[in-house]
Amino acid sequence: NALTPDGQSLIVVVLENPARVIGYKVGIRNGSLQQLFAKPLTAAEFSMDSKGENLYSVGPTGIERISLLDGKTGAIPFDPRIAYDPRGEMRYLFTYFWRLTQLKFYEKGMHGVDWDAMRDEYLRFLPYLQTWEDFADVMGEMAGQLNASHMGCYYYPQPRFADQTASLGIIYDDTFDQPGMRITKVLPGGPSDRASTALKPGAVILAVDGEAIAVDRSIHALLNHKEGTPIQLTVRSADGGAVVKETVTPIRFDDALALDYENWIDERKAMTEQLSGGRIGYLHISLMLGGNYRRAYSEIFGELHDKEALIVDVRFNGGGNLHDQLISLFTGDALAAFTSRDGRVVGRMPIHRWAKPSALLANAGSYSDGSIFPHLYQRQGIGPVIGARVPGTGTAVWWIYRLNKQLKYGIPQLGAKDFKTGWFENQETVPDILVFNDPDAIEAGRDPQLEAGVKALLAKLNP
Repeated sequence: NALTPDGQSLIVVVLENPARVIGYKVGIRNGSLQQLFAKPLTAAEFSMDSKGENLYSVGPTGIERISLLDGKTGAIPFDPRIAYDPRGEMRYLFTYFWRLTQLKFYEKGMHGVDWDAMRDEYLRFLPYLQTWEDFADVMGEMAGQLNASHMGCYYYPQPRFADQTASLGIIYDDTFDQPGMRITKVLPGGPSDRASTALKPGAVILAVDGEAIAVDRSIHALLNHKEGTPIQLTVRSADGGAVVKETVTPIRFDDALALDYENWIDERKAMTEQLSGGRIGYLHISLMLGGNYRRAYSEIFGELHDKEALIVDVRFNGGGNLHDQLISLFTGDALAAFTSRDGRVVGRMPIHRWAKPSALLANAGSYSDGSIFPHLYQRQGIGPVIGARVPGTGTAVWWIYRLNKQLKYGIPQLGAKDFKTGWFENQETVPDILVFNDPDAIEAGRDPQLEAGVKALLAKLNP
């Protein structure tokens, strides 16, 4: 519906039946009704011009103009084809990204790289590129010459129908060499984590929706596009007894990975509890974001408040911007305490800062702000840094999006700089206690870096 410019009439388009539309002109003052047109339904949208003289329809057959004066219709010829030069567009974006990098890169010296020479070196590949994926690879290679973090070029094509493997929230035994999939662990909180179920460690899933899992086949192919869809599993119980049927609704694989991450954290909490005899707490911070800080704060002053010391784990931390809050949080100096009549300390002062010993676990996967925090923690002498060497990746990125956000290019435009030691970028943080988690230890279910952290804190608690 649309009001004419003079405000005297209302143009109404009515769907008479699924195949026919009728246009009316309704007088606002006198209620008069005039039929303007009746035509087969070929339009998906109608719009009136500013003078109120014509109604335009757009549909699969093209664009039509309907006169509101006499009801006559006519097609408007148009040619939707455009001249498109993808190589010219690639050359433009290449120059655009190159120039922006020159103008915005956080260090004026471009890390000692001749940026003009890099332009000439990589520009010669453009005539041979066939796809935007190729273009992103070339841009990423050129950006990589600067040896800086938070750089790269990525192309995200329009979503297509592709594999989407769902998950049962189960970890399987990769050494099992018989038909089916033997369960090693059921992830807490997953779709298979139920009070009454045969899906327990040692049980074997024999089939999915009646399709047997052969000895040379994985269950994952049978879970493709099964997210949110109830499926029937044929399961042999862990004691080798009866074979039963169970219905489970798989979840997204990414959601299962998140559950597995939480399981990894819970395992380390249990390790710390066992190794320290309950004296030391464990805190893992996966990202430097607000939600992670709130979780850390809640755990420190909740379940961990009565621990004598704390292991803070930022291994594999993906970054964000939380170092300032964390440095403040872990540099509390106990000055007083709320104390009961029998001498029991109820709450230390300051209340909202950790004022007991701590140690920090970090590794090569501690990225961005996840690398800045270990540097500052060590620089402040808060406690020992334990683990593997941490590459310096202390920059802040500016992401540029083009091609309807399908093409993404990153430039580190700000760099963190220590007033004594200089740029954080490419400055390695060497732990006070250097420990590597070797594959054999990991396979055995151990965490040597965590073990070293507990040992160091126990030594501090028992000098």
